[in-house]
Amino acid sequence: MNNDTSPGSAIEAAEALATILEEENRSLSIQDFAVSAALAEAKRAAIGRLEAALDLGVAGKPRDGRRVEAVQQRLDAAAAANGKLLRQAIETQQRVIQTVMQALDTSRAAGEPLQPYGQEGAARPTAPVALVLRA
Repeated sequence: MNNDTSPGSAIEAAEALATILEEENRSLSIQDFAVSAALAEAKRAAIGRLEAALDLGVAGKPRDGRRVEAVQQRLDAAAAANGKLLRQAIETQQRVIQTVMQALDTSRAAGEPLQPYGQEGAARPTAPVALVLRA
């Protein structure tokens, strides 16, 4: 971990955060939620480093103006895409939960009420339930 507070550290922290966001965006775009979840801690740490550098007032040198502008644009684009992809992931999760709940409701409605715990249930057909997780 780089705790450097030199003038370039805010830029470097922003570049590191942009890299992590871009990697998370790639995994979210292919719905590889295991990879995106694994990046959560690295993303939090990168945000913390950037906030710390900004709190210290560490800015780029005047000659770094183009680099600052480039990393700001890169970070803005990555953050905007990340927000969109995270919203899509949440919507996907909600659809999966809704599908499972509908399948459970269908199987309960298909036969007798649920038997109390420990009692043998009547042999009855139930609707098939399938859940596929990509990890």
